[in-house]
Amino acid sequence: MQIAEVLTGVDPRQQQIEIVTGMGGGDCGYSFHSGVDYIIYAYKNSEGRLETGICSRTRPLTQAAEDIAYLRAFPQLPATADIRVSVVDNSTWQAGRRPMAKVRTTIAGPDGLREALTDSRGRVTFAGLTPGEYTVQWASDGYKSGDRKVQIHAQGCAEVPVTMLLDRRIQGRVLTRAGLPAAKVMVEMVPMHSGPNASPIADDYATSDVDGHYEFEYLRTGDFYLGVNLDRPPSLENPYARWFFPGTEDSAGAIIVHLPESAGVQTFDLILPEPQKDRIIEGVVVWPDGHPARARLPLEDPRWPGYASFGSSDGDGHFRLHSFDGTLYRLHAIGGESSISAFSAEPVDIQPGSTPLKLRLILTRPGDSFRQEREQQLRK
Repeated sequence: MQIAEVLTGVDPRQQQIEIVTGMGGGDCGYSFHSGVDYIIYAYKNSEGRLETGICSRTRPLTQAAEDIAYLRAFPQLPATADIRVSVVDNSTWQAGRRPMAKVRTTIAGPDGLREALTDSRGRVTFAGLTPGEYTVQWASDGYKSGDRKVQIHAQGCAEVPVTMLLDRRIQGRVLTRAGLPAAKVMVEMVPMHSGPNASPIADDYATSDVDGHYEFEYLRTGDFYLGVNLDRPPSLENPYARWFFPGTEDSAGAIIVHLPESAGVQTFDLILPEPQKDRIIEGVVVWPDGHPARARLPLEDPRWPGYASFGSSDGDGHFRLHSFDGTLYRLHAIGGESSISAFSAEPVDIQPGSTPLKLRLILTRPGDSFRQEREQQLRK
């Protein structure tokens, strides 16, 4: 970088400077463009080199008038600091983040206790503060309150963005059919707009404690399915068939839990079905000439494409897989050194049942059947 002006942080006599950043995407690299002027916020990384990224305030100079004004005025600023709080309501899917006025906001620190209400834009500023650590708290009737510690420095400020949700809770107990508490059961809340029986995604999860109690907090307005294994296959931790409250595998028979635009607590006790039992699927994978084959063996519940457990066959072609006796599965077998040279057996649908299975899978189909089916589903 050619340095046009040093505002703070490095020797103002420098003419060039090297800034490290990522390549973009998951490493948070900043995308610089030749010929553009930037204001750069950088820090020293573990190697002692200056680094920046998209999580800093680095930006084109044309978007940095506020930054430039502040930094140029910095030497003349008083030795105090500000805390700026902004509050939004995120309780509903439809309305999005709505600024909240008249939220009671307090700060406690070196200057004692101060209190103020947010304005119509959901903002409040505590100015002229002695540097140090402060506890910021916020509260509004019917909403979950909260607090946060912030550190402010002389001639600086701390931004405190706050998201508030109505104090709405779903709670209850998870019980076995014998009426005993069921611990460590993951309960899910799935938005109804996911569609009946349509690969839903849970909005929130709660796990029952040793007494079977569960509780959801910080919920949004809307209609939800409540149950177990609604958005994933059964597992060793949750070995139950898909179960909607009050007791059905089909969402058409489920009771819809409605969360209104008001605070409140709703209680639902869940009576679990019997846990599914382990079922062994074993067999052999061979090439068309009868020779044993080493193969990958994805075992998936077709209701959740991509959620598969993976086994493999040994040098003699033998495999042994664990499944649940109440679940429908689709079993693939893929052999070959790579996806390019892969051959598969015809996929097998494993119907629910308790009888152990012994299968003979023959690699006759060119390609990776598991990958091919995933690609077909993505194209739909």
